[in-house]
Amino acid sequence: MLSWDLAFYVAVGFGAQLVDGALGMAYGLIGTSVLLALGAPPTIASASVHTAEMVTTGLAGASHAWHKNVDWRTVRRLAPAGMIGGAVGAYVLIELPEKPVKVFVTLYLVGMALLITRRIFTGQVERKHFIGTVPIGLGGGFLDAIGGGGWGGRWSIRP
Repeated sequence: MLSWDLAFYVAVGFGAQLVDGALGMAYGLIGTSVLLALGAPPTIASASVHTAEMVTTGLAGASHAWHKNVDWRTVRRLAPAGMIGGAVGAYVLIELPEKPVKVFVTLYLVGMALLITRRIFTGQVERKHFIGTVPIGLGGGFLDAIGGGGWGGRWSIRP
């Protein structure tokens, strides 16, 4: 039998993936926000969201690769920095006390939600600030590991 709890989480995951597919971001934001709101510790929320994202992001990435919609030169520069940032973020997440991390993650997720909402209502998709690939990888990986989102932020990569 399908429990109501499982059906709820499947519905949240489905809705989060619909938003992520439409905007190219926000799966982690939605998933982590729901799990934190239901009382999950930040470590469990991060692990749960990233486990689900292995499938959803993997399939999306495979689709982009299949359709030759990937700049492999950027991937080669971005991936190592993202992995390092993610590893450091995961380490920080498990080593710090839960309450301060939960406050930081909640404030960070609210900020990301406001950024996404502003982009939706203003129609602003052009990014104005440019930084290098390595800082984006480090920062995006770190923030994604801690708060469930980080790659859809305000910065663009300068080629």
